[in-house]
Amino acid sequence: MKKNTIFLFAVWMSLCFEVMAQHPAKYWVQFKDKAGSPYSLTRPAELLSPQALELRQRYHIPMDELDIPVNDSYIRQVLALDDSMRLLTRSRWLNGITVYSEREDIQSLVEALDCVAFVERTVTLKSPETDLSSPYTFDVSGDVAHTDFANWGHRCDYDYGPADLQVRMNGVQWLHRMGFRGEGMRMAVLDAGFLRVDTLHFFQNLFDDNRVLGVRNFVQPGRSPFHTGSHGTGVLSCIAACSPGEMVGTAPMAQLYLFQTEDGRTESKVEEDNWVAGIELADSLGCKVVNSSLGYTTFDDTTHVRSRADLTGGGSRASRAAAIAAACSKTA
Repeated sequence: MKKNTIFLFAVWMSLCFEVMAQHPAKYWVQFKDKAGSPYSLTRPAELLSPQALELRQRYHIPMDELDIPVNDSYIRQVLALDDSMRLLTRSRWLNGITVYSEREDIQSLVEALDCVAFVERTVTLKSPETDLSSPYTFDVSGDVAHTDFANWGHRCDYDYGPADLQVRMNGVQWLHRMGFRGEGMRMAVLDAGFLRVDTLHFFQNLFDDNRVLGVRNFVQPGRSPFHTGSHGTGVLSCIAACSPGEMVGTAPMAQLYLFQTEDGRTESKVEEDNWVAGIELADSLGCKVVNSSLGYTTFDDTTHVRSRADLTGGGSRASRAAAIAAACSKTA
């Protein structure tokens, strides 16, 4: 009987520890307004890059309330609730932020703030998140250049290598013959990581020419996107690989931003919010093209499901952000 009592006590203690255990998670925090913001549409240089402002002017895209950043004082109120909390992303278009916290009651505390309209736990992690404090930085030194290959002249096709079929089935070789190879085009690629892009010789010209303008990891900000995820590498090779005879992409002279928004460890709603942050950053940097071969309909948490109606511009946050981006392009 004594052994049974000890065993039951041990089980009870184990359950108690499980209940009290911290469950690290990420949350979307939606704010009610942008009242009291120090930013103003009359000072657009504080809101967007010179390249983005030039595009807005050229295509007559007006600035509006969506261009005003999230109120910093609201963010500070949220972060003050938990010393270990980390701010991961922010969205000016949707007026919200993504935060990480290991405090079990943090959602109710954030919801109690007067400035907060809505809080959602977007992913529960199995272990504490790492690489959050010191953002990975990628330095670009020197002016943008364009490698000139002797065998790529007027009416001369590149030796596309294994990419020949995909290039010709889309007629891209005709654009290349006319001199359209991506020169002067700013493009953002949102994907799941760009494993070894910084060392593979297929992409060497990108770095020699300083045409990788920036790199950002929205999943684990302190970790290099060049060390994880091969899907982005494959996508980028179709676009920007430039190794004649081995592989040449469709826009091998484009200028690129590489953003990791997809988390290969899970399938969760936080990835939608990472995507929102990525496309907003692309817009603010003056990117003319965004490539994103990502989509979200089912998640590890089976209570999180996306219907087709959620993806038409008025449902999921990613869909709403895509609709805003598309509206700008329609205006153009």
